[in-house]
Formats: sequence, structure tokens, C-alpha cells
Amino acid sequence: MIETWGGCENDSEGEIISKEEFMRRIEMNFIQFYRDGSLFFDYSLDNMFTDHGLGIYADISGTIESCALWG
Repeated sequence: MIETWGGCENDSEGEIISKEEFMRRIEMNFIQFYRDGSLFFDYSLDNMFTDHGLGIYADISGTIESCALWG
């Protein structure tokens, strides 16, 4: 179960949602490729965490180097 943050347009108190609901609502915005072979994945979180997005940096083999909510 995932607890969303309050304060977004259609969910002022936050709510508890299932993993399946979270996966349905998350959406990839873009992938950025760097010359050194690293990648950045940017995801929209459908206002589940106010206006924050999810960013993931990975190497070319797919190993996640870092990730964070940002926005």
C-alpha cells in the first residue's frame, strides 16, 4: 500500500492506494540519454505527491544510480 500526500487538486487529505493503482497512475514523460552512457527517466505521478515528479538516474546496464521525488 502507498500513502499519497495531501494538498493536490483532487485529494486534499491524501489517501492509501494499492501498488496496482499506483502503477496505473504513474506515466513516463521522457528518457534522456547522456554521452557517458547514463540515462535519466522522468515520470509524472498524476498529482499523487502534490506537484512532484519522479526522476531516476541509471547506467547503461540498467543499474539505478539514484532516484528522487522532485518538483
